[in-house]
Amino acid sequence: MRQRNRWFLALAFVGLWLLLPSKDSAADRSYLAHVQVRAWLLSESSPLWAWRQQERVPPLTTNLLRSPPIEDTGERQRQQAEYDQIVASWAAARTADGQPTVVDPARGALPLLVRVGSDGFQAELPQPAGAAATLLLPYADRCSLLPAFLAMALAVLTQRLLLALLAGCVAAAIALGLTTLPGQPMATLPALARAAPFFVCTALAVVFVFLTVGLLAHNGGRQGLVVWLQRRGRGPVRAQLWALLGSVVAAFDSYAHCLLVG
Repeated sequence: MRQRNRWFLALAFVGLWLLLPSKDSAADRSYLAHVQVRAWLLSESSPLWAWRQQERVPPLTTNLLRSPPIEDTGERQRQQAEYDQIVASWAAARTADGQPTVVDPARGALPLLVRVGSDGFQAELPQPAGAAATLLLPYADRCSLLPAFLAMALAVLTQRLLLALLAGCVAAAIALGLTTLPGQPMATLPALARAAPFFVCTALAVVFVFLTVGLLAHNGGRQGLVVWLQRRGRGPVRAQLWALLGSVVAAFDSYAHCLLVG
């Protein structure tokens, strides 16, 4: 590919990233927060489990705080009522799983606090032990796609894959810092520490795969395989069949699959 065409394609990646929407409207943020809080309360690790006693759970009463605030009182009450109905869905799901559960108003109301801001949202539900269960999440932003777009643009522009992947890793760290909510970084450190051994092992495996493919390329093994396939893969149908067979054989690793079969 000519240098001019590479520049054009790289700039196309950058332009596509810039055209992506960065912020949602207040109504969209409220909807996204409702979906995430509902999934949190209906999950297997739902904080509602702690309040289930003798097949009964108290109803929810939601206090929804949004920035900018909801001016229409009726709309605010409607959205709060949608949160309140989640406990009924949770009880119905437990009943369907063979654990009969009903919502008992006699047990009092369980306060659910939901804060919806411009960068993320937070939900808090008190627990019988005293500490509140908390859900704190940022909104998806185009910054989350920055590493992928940057890596693709640099790979096309420089034709140096390792440099593009390194730049993508640096961009991912920057995107994480830009999209992290206040007070959240310390909470993410334990999760990153637990995942560090997996990432190190994966990186070592990728390095060895690249070294193996490079060794096959330098000693002529890859070219010999190409010549052998050219004699037996004449025509588009046979070529595609050989590509399919190669994909099945090299399916042990995604990177090896792209380097060998490609």
